[in-house]
Amino acid sequence: MFYHIHNPKINPYEYLIKDRFTDPDMKFLRNYGDEFPNMGFDIESWIWSTVKEELCEKDMFHFSCFKDHPIETICDNANLTKRNEWLKETGEQMIQEYQEPQFTPLTTLSEQEREETEQFIFDHISSSSNYHYKDE
Repeated sequence: MFYHIHNPKINPYEYLIKDRFTDPDMKFLRNYGDEFPNMGFDIESWIWSTVKEELCEKDMFHFSCFKDHPIETICDNANLTKRNEWLKETGEQMIQEYQEPQFTPLTTLSEQEREETEQFIFDHISSSSNYHYKDE
């Protein structure tokens, strides 16, 4: 599976400083939508737990893009911890409750209906390409 995350870019500092984890009513929100249960995998929960693990728990804070930011902004941040807990809890629940969409079966046309439909389409395509130019 490939998931190109381009908007918003994942910069943990920016998310925390600009509080991109909540809506205007201060309720947690999912930045990457709620369609993930049909894949059976919560990519957003995985991303943020990986951010916390890679930057804080493995002492891997050597990325040059973060050199001017204190690591505590991420690692000691209660909002990120709460967010990860919320994502995990809601993601697991959404995956458990997911039901495959039920589609209406396609109707099979009779031979006569099929022929009439084909003729209808042919007539409309033919008439749309019939240009009448005046002779000059």
